Amino acid sequence: MLRPLCFVLLCFALASCGSDDPVVVQRAMCDDDVATQTPVGSLEFLGVVTDFKLRDSTAFIASQFTGMYVVDVSSAAAPSQLGLFAGSGEVSVRGARRLAVNGTHAFLAAGAGGLKVVDVGDFTAMERVYLNTSLGDVFDVVLNGSTLIVASDAGVVAFDVNDPQQPALLDMITVVGTPRRVTVEGTLAFVTDAGGLAIVDIADPANLSLVGRFGTSDESRDVLVDGSTAYLTDWESGLQLVDVSNPAQPGFVSAISLSDRAEGLTLVDGLVYVATRDAGVQVVDVTSPTQLKLVGRVRTGAETLCVASGGNLIYAANNEGGFGIYDRAFVAVPTAALETVLPITMLLDGQNLYVAARDRGLAVVDMSDADLPEILQVVPTTGVASGIAVVEPYVYAMHGNGLVVTERVDDVLNVRGTLDLPLETPRSLVVMDNTAYMVSEAGGLHVVDLTDPTDPSELTVIPTSGASRHVVLRDGQLYVASGDAGLQVYGLTDPLVPELLGTFDTPGSARHITFLDDVAYVADTDAGFLAVDVSDPAAMRRLGGAEPPGDTYQIAVRDKRLYLACREAGVQVYDAPAPGRLRFVGSVVSPRVAQSVVVSDAWMVVGDLFTGLAVQEVPCEGF
Repeated sequence: MLRPLCFVLLCFALASCGSDDPVVVQRAMCDDDVATQTPVGSLEFLGVVTDFKLRDSTAFIASQFTGMYVVDVSSAAAPSQLGLFAGSGEVSVRGARRLAVNGTHAFLAAGAGGLKVVDVGDFTAMERVYLNTSLGDVFDVVLNGSTLIVASDAGVVAFDVNDPQQPALLDMITVVGTPRRVTVEGTLAFVTDAGGLAIVDIADPANLSLVGRFGTSDESRDVLVDGSTAYLTDWESGLQLVDVSNPAQPGFVSAISLSDRAEGLTLVDGLVYVATRDAGVQVVDVTSPTQLKLVGRVRTGAETLCVASGGNLIYAANNEGGFGIYDRAFVAVPTAALETVLPITMLLDGQNLYVAARDRGLAVVDMSDADLPEILQVVPTTGVASGIAVVEPYVYAMHGNGLVVTERVDDVLNVRGTLDLPLETPRSLVVMDNTAYMVSEAGGLHVVDLTDPTDPSELTVIPTSGASRHVVLRDGQLYVASGDAGLQVYGLTDPLVPELLGTFDTPGSARHITFLDDVAYVADTDAGFLAVDVSDPAAMRRLGGAEPPGDTYQIAVRDKRLYLACREAGVQVYDAPAPGRLRFVGSVVSPRVAQSVVVSDAWMVVGDLFTGLAVQEVPCEGF
């Protein structure tokens, strides 16, 4: 099924170390970046969040420099701090990393502060009931029934915590390096260290034994296990999959390089979400373990250190912006059947989606069932396909070497004619009656006669200024996005000789034009987008605009809503009840570069320049 985009969630955005900025609990409004959402409640925290655990409507939050907060998150509008354990008067909690909660006790891996057990029965009077500083730095804690597994300088340590106030040491074992992270699957503990992955038998916690080891080329950071596969983040070497069906002889399955250092990870529905420092959270499709694919990214705006999942949510913590919650629906994962369709632009006509698919040519996608889109046909072009026009029964494809004219017969496109017309960086075309108007970045408005579809011919070329990138036909006039030359309007009193009526100089580089009511919205690359009154082409004027993150390349319109393809920033969504009353409502993350977007009543297609097409439901109407 398509991913639903209508939701309400709670999230924390915790301040970085030394900051007095508040932590906010926010309502997510179809947005991948919580920093841009409107807070509906706030609560001030200090420190850097390194871990958290949710228990019903209570959050236990480990802060690296402060301690452990307990927060009531049952109300987004009125979150309230229930308590803080700061370890006053004892060994510093500086370096706190991870925690585990069981009943009325929390177990805290407090770094140099050692292992702590805190009574959390009364959130207003939490107190430490156990402290162990003999293990050196304590990096991670995991509960397995009544056994606590600890990763520390001393090695992997097992405690009996039937009595949380008096943990009993059962056994400890050293591995090659210092254990950093540990996860438990069945009777095995999987432990990362500087040299790779150690597998420890914990069936008898009083008799721990090392049963296997997998070496890596870098510093292993985190691990999770699902069935017989271990997923391992290996710092600068990315994500590795390890076969652990035989724990004594773990074997390499596959690996994928990521664009920054890999830290924490989580697995949901065949997708591994990896915290990758400056690259945010990267999403890897692992449904085919030997053919890993990078399919998405959540940009968090700072160095992302850890990530977790719960239901349809992804939780990410970073070293500056604190902790954010993201809905997985906003990662536009390419639809498998459409991964080979790499678009420059798209055009929706009824249930058919036409894609200018670069070197592949003109692709036709059946969208009658958006859950199962199907490529019906690909019409090859001799140059890079870049522009599409549909005037039934004809479909026109512009490419680097000219024009292809196809005719639909029994739902199949048949090539009827071609025009050899070498074009430098072709971009867009429109068709009126039997005339095509084509633009390219090299300049020039090409007028082509289509009276005989088997023999199209160029009639004239009208010189234009700027790098013409998009042309729109509206009310008998041509509107051209002409790069640094801005928006140009041509009259068609004589359809064969377009006449320049006016120019509007945009602050950026005009790339794309769409209309909502009688207002032209211009994608202006690094200057965002503009709302322009074009009622008088000789005196056009700006009515409004905005500068979303990323370069704005294309704009799609549905009802009173604008969908902007903003390259690395994904698809940014704005309500436009009036040109001067634009309201940002959210965004959808594209895997790499959102080049184009089209929207129907029920679904949207995000065209990523490198990973193909992703289909999902349109954002919700109300928030």
